Order: sequence, then structure tokens, then C-alpha cells
Amino acid sequence: MKINLKQKKLAKNVFKAFCELLDEKGVKYTKNKDRLAVNCVLQGDDLPVAVNAVVNEREMIVLALSPLPFTVPTERRDVIAVAVSEINAYLLDGHFDFDYHTGNINFRIFLSFANSIIDKQAFEYLIATIFDAVDEYNDKLLFISKSETGIEDALKCLR
Repeated sequence: MKINLKQKKLAKNVFKAFCELLDEKGVKYTKNKDRLAVNCVLQGDDLPVAVNAVVNEREMIVLALSPLPFTVPTERRDVIAVAVSEINAYLLDGHFDFDYHTGNINFRIFLSFANSIIDKQAFEYLIATIFDAVDEYNDKLLFISKSETGIEDALKCLR
């Protein structure tokens, strides 16, 4: 499906509004105007929270990913897979993706702007949701990935 001029214009406006919000909040970030992408790092309680967002013209969404700053060792991936599944069962918006083969974990959330307008409150919600979920669970998942706890004890760490 070809991207029409209306989609391009709307996507650029969404990207501009997202950058304006980050400016207003005093967030330091890098942007790629050609890709309509933004990258920033926020400081969580324990670990940094990276936010990589891209405005997708074709799908008409803002897709935001937050990669956790560690790789799960091979021998802990079964336990982490169960832990991530448990966390996802209780999240209202967004979810953690776990790549079993690489050991990488990302938090993923998106906003659709198809036939609508996204205001700054929606962007604030997007960032707050990412930050809250990642800040809540990144240190717990890191602990589980480094420990020798079994699945039941790992799940107790999440509660």
C-alpha cells in the first residue's frame, strides 16, 4: 500500500508534537527527521530507561520500544520467559517482548493516529506507561537473570 501525502503530513505533525512535548519536559533526546525517530534515556530508580520511538507513516502509529540494558544468559532464559509472561498478564497497556534466542528484553507500546489526532496528553501517557513499567520490572528481571532462583521463587520476586 502506497503512503499518500495526507499520511505523510499527519505523521510529520505527530512527530513534531512528540518532539515539542519532550522539549517542554526538558528531556534530552536525539531525533532523526527522515525516519521520524526519537531516542532518549530517562533515569529510573535503579537502571536507566531508554525510549526509542518512531512514527510509522504506513501503519499510522507511534511505536515506542524500551530495551532493557542487559542480556539474559542462556541458562536463565526459561525462567525469564515465564517471568515476562507473568508480568504481561497484569499490564494494562504495552508489554514486554523477550527474544529467547538473543536474551534481549524490550518493552513495547504503540499509539494509533489513524483517523485521529494525538494530543500531548497521549504522548505523556505513552512515556509514563513505558517509564512506570520498565522502572518497576527492569531491576527485578535483572535480578532473576543473574540469580539461581527457580520459577516459583522468581515469580515471588515479581509480586
